[in-house]
Amino acid sequence: MAASAVMPTRGGLTIRDGIVGGIIAGTAFILAEMFFSQMLGKPFLSPPRLISTIVLGQAAATPGYQAIPSSVIVGLVIHYLLSMLFGIITTSIAWFSDDVRRSDAGGHSSFLASWAEW
Repeated sequence: MAASAVMPTRGGLTIRDGIVGGIIAGTAFILAEMFFSQMLGKPFLSPPRLISTIVLGQAAATPGYQAIPSSVIVGLVIHYLLSMLFGIITTSIAWFSDDVRRSDAGGHSSFLASWAEW
């Protein structure tokens, strides 16, 4: 009861649900990207390195980049922050929507927006 006073719920959804859903979906997406990357002959860790260019610049994606572990960590942090944000957005759309079709459209829209990050 006290948790609902701090975090309003509607239909059982909370911001925490959005964060957890974003982490789960983000894990599935990054693992799929890493496996597909390897299947295409690119390095397994190239997706997080490419994401890290948002903060570190184009040099982080070059093969000779010296700080590869840091670029992978930065890429994963950015990826999971964006995944949590999209999870919160999707949960918020579902929370404010009484209509299942609008909620479904909002979920699909945030899914497409998450792929626009690439």
